[in-house]
Parts: sequence; C-alpha cells; structure tokens
Amino acid sequence: MMGSYYENRAISPYSVGAIDQSMVDVASSTIQTLLSNAQALVTVIPWATEDDAAQWVQSLTPEVRYTLYPVTAQFLDAVTKAAFGQPVGFVAVLDTTMRAQPEQLFEGTPWKYFQSQAVFSERDPGEPPAIRFLYWANLRDEVSSAGTASTLEAKAKAAGATLVYPVTIPIQGAARGMPNMDFPLALASQTKTASASMTTPSAAPLPTGPGGPAAPAPTSSSSGWGAVVLLASVAGLGGYVAYRVARGR
Repeated sequence: MMGSYYENRAISPYSVGAIDQSMVDVASSTIQTLLSNAQALVTVIPWATEDDAAQWVQSLTPEVRYTLYPVTAQFLDAVTKAAFGQPVGFVAVLDTTMRAQPEQLFEGTPWKYFQSQAVFSERDPGEPPAIRFLYWANLRDEVSSAGTASTLEAKAKAAGATLVYPVTIPIQGAARGMPNMDFPLALASQTKTASASMTTPSAAPLPTGPGGPAAPAPTSSSSGWGAVVLLASVAGLGGYVAYRVARGR
C-alpha cells in the first residue's frame, strides 16, 4: 500500500523485495502477541506525510492512528528468535526533531528508512498540539549483512529519540479530533517557539495515557528550518491539502 495516500491510510511497509512475506507475517504476529500486555508509549494521529519531493502533505481525514510501543534491541532479537529467525518487517523511530536525513538513523541496521510522518498525541489537548516526527523503516532485502538491532537502538538513543513498534488501529474512538490550525502554520509556530528556547527547551512532552511515559523534549536542532510557504489549493483526490515546506536542506 505504499503510495501518495499514506497520510490518510494505514502504512503497509511490507513491500520488501525478495523477503518471504509469509515469514514477515509470522514475525508481525509474534511481536503483536508479545506486546499485547505491554505498556504503550503513546497513541498518535498522523497530521502530515512527507513525500519524495520533501513536501508535507497534510491529512484532513486520517483513517488510522498508531499505538507506539517502545522496544529494545534485546526485545527485537527475542522476536526474531521466536519467529524462526525472521526479523519484524518494520520499525519506527519517534523523534522531536525534523531531520533532513532520517535515513542516517537506520544505516548499518536490518531496516532501511522509507517514510516520515508528522504526528501528535491523541491526548494532547493543545491547539495546536505538539508536533512529533515518526520515521518509518522496513526490512532490507539482505538482512544477514545489514547490521544489528543494537545499532538501531544505540542510534535512536544518541539522537534523543525512541525506537518504537507502531500498531495500526482505526481512527474511530480517538480521544480528540484533528487540530483546527493548518499544519504549516502549526509547524512554523512550533519552530519559532523552539528557536526562542534554544538554551532551555520548554515544549511540552508528548502526553500519554494515565501512567504512561512521555517522549523526550525537543532539542535546539529543530530550530534551523526555513520559512514555510503555502502551496496551492485543495486537491480533489483523497481530500487533502498539499503544502510545500522550505526546509533549507
């Protein structure tokens, strides 16, 4: 289901070349079973998706949300062992920073970067809610020579981010609706706030359910973005609005 409509539909990162799809399904079933009694980090709603041209495509009516579970290399290795040597088909990194080269997070690991999404916690009552970035990665074709899960865990920690396994659930029943503010304006507002707080970042942590942990606070590395430029108009296909974000790459 990889295509331009990620922002409204469930991401399906299983287009992984020569990988045995049946074994990927075994690994997926295994990890979801092992996580069934685990404490989720947060449930997020997709707000915008970055396309191949580095443009953010805003989602007006997403069909899904993601419950994110924090995972470790040890846990992922245990899943691989329980799934007869098959690693999970995808993972993600939840970050407070919009990265110009998110693929670097996954270099030397069994997974390769393929998608960035801007998300917000369904329990964040703010208008606008705090924007966080979810970097998705799917399994490489040649897993045996692609490094280890430990490398990915270490890179995520070094970046001040969190390695997560997203579980897709329907948007129905979400604790809040979509923000009233357009995504480009919210992004510009958050960038301005972060820039003014470079020495002591003060953006609110990503809210979670009762008793759940919070995501890391934003860092000053998110303050170097360029101006946000509104692109064109409402697109008739899929009911979304396309915006171009000048990122100053």
